[in-house]
Amino acid sequence: DWSSDVCSSDLVNTTFVAVNLSWCGLGDEGAVVLSEMLKTNTTLLSLHLSCNDIGDSGAIALSEALKT
Repeated sequence: DWSSDVCSSDLVNTTFVAVNLSWCGLGDEGAVVLSEMLKTNTTLLSLHLSCNDIGDSGAIALSEALKT
């Protein structure tokens, strides 16, 4: 699926400091995939995720990733 492809390639790029994924239809599954990327990316400073139907499980995964 596209969210796995994006998160496993482009977003692990260590030069990105801002990414806008608003209105991309991530949902919980995409948010979980994204959270895995966030655990290793140390340069991203701004991430926009509005209007993606991210529910509780996706939000929890993202918040746990941001704690690290």
